[in-house]
Amino acid sequence: MTHQVTNLICKKFNRLTVVSGPIKGRDGRNAWKCQCICGKEKVIREYCLLSKHTQSCGCFNRERVVASIIKAHLTHGKTKSSEFLCWGAMLARCYNSKHKAFKNYGGRGIKVCKEWKNSFSTFYKDMGNRPKGLELDRIDNSKSYSLSNCRWTTRKEQASNRRTNTFYTLQGETHTLSQWAELLGVKKCTLWRRIKRLNWPIEKALSRAKDFKKLLD
Repeated sequence: MTHQVTNLICKKFNRLTVVSGPIKGRDGRNAWKCQCICGKEKVIREYCLLSKHTQSCGCFNRERVVASIIKAHLTHGKTKSSEFLCWGAMLARCYNSKHKAFKNYGGRGIKVCKEWKNSFSTFYKDMGNRPKGLELDRIDNSKSYSLSNCRWTTRKEQASNRRTNTFYTLQGETHTLSQWAELLGVKKCTLWRRIKRLNWPIEKALSRAKDFKKLLD
């Protein structure tokens, strides 16, 4: 007698929707490719779906971790402070897969050091009061959040520190295109046109600005 495979295509299991399968595992059991509401796809064993043992791709547990951490620190009297909001936003970016910025933080391996993740008080002790108008910024964007890699900076400085920025070096000076434009007193679009459209070498593109040598002296 031929065993009839249960069709789970399009069926929903909490946060998961089955999109294809079945797939035979090494143990001979069926598994199904599912899409989570966070957008991530993952192969889940059939018995885990039917028994409701697995409810998401893992994002549900990560969100519960963030929620429990924040809930555990609601007695310090600073829940409405800008420092607490920065701390909570930092955790969400790194551990909440539904956060709009997750792909640029937790999604690429950026984490929060154990001391800060488990304690707002430690974060506050290390970073102190948030100066008016400043944002929490990582010095090295390839590394995680920690005391040695964080500072309070302006949004302008933060924007200049983005990993997507391109830096240009001339005569020992290294800056982004925006920074060069401000330093040399010319429009950013002018420098961009010389470098990207006209393919001028950096020496020529930047040395065309008036009083270049004087500005670097």
